[in-house]
Amino acid sequence: RKETLVPDLSRCDEYIQLGDGVFRSELDVPIVFRDRVLGVLNTQSVRENAFGDRDIHVLRILGTQLGVALHNAQVRAQLELVQEIGIRLVTIRKSGELFPSIVRQIRERLRQDSCAILLAEGDHLVLEAATAEFSTDLVGLRIPIGHGITGVCAREKRCVNVGDVRRHPAYIPSGLADVRSEIASPILFEGGLLGVLTIESRTENAFDDDDARRLSILSAQEAVGIHNARLYDAVEEMAVTDALTGL
Repeated sequence: RKETLVPDLSRCDEYIQLGDGVFRSELDVPIVFRDRVLGVLNTQSVRENAFGDRDIHVLRILGTQLGVALHNAQVRAQLELVQEIGIRLVTIRKSGELFPSIVRQIRERLRQDSCAILLAEGDHLVLEAATAEFSTDLVGLRIPIGHGITGVCAREKRCVNVGDVRRHPAYIPSGLADVRSEIASPILFEGGLLGVLTIESRTENAFDDDDARRLSILSAQEAVGIHNARLYDAVEEMAVTDALTGL
């Protein structure tokens, strides 16, 4: 999280040469926004001792500006995701088509490693849809409410953010290798629990308060979509069922 200056790369065991260029010195500055590292600004020179205090000062300012720009770009992309999912929720009526589309969009647009939706059925959560990173055998998995990170989320009806699942005794493996972080948000409609939306990352402490707020917004949208899909399914069943005999 601080600038790194290497005056002579030939004396640096950690140097990784990329391409055909022969560089002699390097200066790296972290791109940070609100204590979160978004990237690194890398500069190299074919001269030894090419960088000084002025270069560090200028690149530090640029790193701060880039951090703001990257954050704004990410926020815009996430707002567009919220809008697109909102549109999809009103155009897709059947739940079987709705959930796979939503988890795929969330994973791709938020650039996370996996995403899944679990629906509440009695005192259990049932894995309804997940991105391809999940084992296909897990679809339909029943998790008692209160068990695992998603189960705790469902029981307490609050967002649960775990920075390192290896230290969480209740973590239930999803089949995704090297998972480090998980965040789960309850899907609530008029105070009632409909399910849980969960995202996993291979990066430790991957999620912050902003991620929790965005996930809550997406969960609220999903709640409306699930409610509408269930109404549509009920109306469709009524249309083909005899009211007197139930046939």
